[in-house]
Amino acid sequence: MTWDRLALGHLLEGDPALCRAVAEGASLVVAGQQPALGGGPLYTLIKAIQARELARIEGLVPVFWIAGEDHDVGEAGHVDLLTREGRVQRCQVALTGRAALRHRPAREGWDDLMVACAKYLGPGLGTAWVQAQAPSEGETWSAWQGRLLRALVPGLLTVESHRLRPLWRTALHRALTAWPVTALAEERSRLLAEGMADAFGPMTEAPVFADLPESRVAMTPAAALARWETDPDSLSPGAALRPLLQQAALPCTRFIAGPGEAAYHRFLAPAYAALGVEPPRLIRRTSCTLVPGWLARAGTGWGLTVESLAGSVPPSVMPTIPPDPAVLNALDEAIRRTALVAPAAARRLERERVRLLRELSRVARKQRNLPAIGILRSYVRPRELRQERVLGIIPAVWEHGPGVVQVLAAGLAGASTGGELFLRLDQA
Repeated sequence: MTWDRLALGHLLEGDPALCRAVAEGASLVVAGQQPALGGGPLYTLIKAIQARELARIEGLVPVFWIAGEDHDVGEAGHVDLLTREGRVQRCQVALTGRAALRHRPAREGWDDLMVACAKYLGPGLGTAWVQAQAPSEGETWSAWQGRLLRALVPGLLTVESHRLRPLWRTALHRALTAWPVTALAEERSRLLAEGMADAFGPMTEAPVFADLPESRVAMTPAAALARWETDPDSLSPGAALRPLLQQAALPCTRFIAGPGEAAYHRFLAPAYAALGVEPPRLIRRTSCTLVPGWLARAGTGWGLTVESLAGSVPPSVMPTIPPDPAVLNALDEAIRRTALVAPAAARRLERERVRLLRELSRVARKQRNLPAIGILRSYVRPRELRQERVLGIIPAVWEHGPGVVQVLAAGLAGASTGGELFLRLDQA
């Protein structure tokens, strides 16, 4: 047992028995994300659930770290709602300045979000539950994010990333004094030659900031080293350093990684050895699409699976509802007779035939009370993105209730990692 393990056990929030297990040396599976209005996108919740389910299978302890040191207010200051009409409605709060999210009150934007949910989603299965999670006065975004995830995912431990700073002091000093510039540049060149998108750009020095209540200020390594001597726990890592320090302070055997995080780790591979940190084994995050009963029934009415709606099918080959065969036969016979005496007119009639069939299909669709295919596709692939990258946690729970966690957990428990699941909500 080490001092670091004991300290880590005291820093974690959640089930006391699990915190003791960490202090006594239990192995960890870790996931993380920065806080955001409404809990952020649904994939944040998916990471947390996937970590817990993997922990159950492999006898690990699941931990979620909240990256409250992040100051990307553009990414954090909005949440998207998804209506039955397939429209994305964005609720946004105007965050100014460069202070890290951990310094900002979580009540910013909360009331506006409640109004937006009521307006665009109406009464939902989780309305009362969501309203009960309202941030308290003075509660920060990172503290509230941890509370939300622990409430939704029992058995999950959380920790705000800045609380880990005492445990990564030594690794931070190594990063400032032994940053492997040449090795990182060579690895970057190799990965770019393979066709990978550039994750960070040139990494000529360890990115470090002074985390102040009013702002987050970039520092040179020399200035950061001077500050490290007097106030090391006021230093905050940038994106290219955070995964390394996180692993130094929160060593795990498994890490749930989204596509961007997986790329980060590949570009940073040489830095692990330089800092004396053992890299984690990456487990790809599984993608999950929520399928309400109305959506599944509408797809069936069209003769489509939800999976086919998620595919890149051109609208021209999407099915239509055929008109009455007698009407179609009469129309075709009229065109045939016209073609015998007026070919040009028959060609015009052919074009009109296409327009008429579309109109008859629209009428038949409305008679069957079926939504348009475009609406169904927009719900499954809002903005042509996977659903969990757009739909926010709080809007999803508002509409479908906290029981959506059980649906996600059941799907993730038996699924291979890294794929995509389509989860029926009316079969829970």
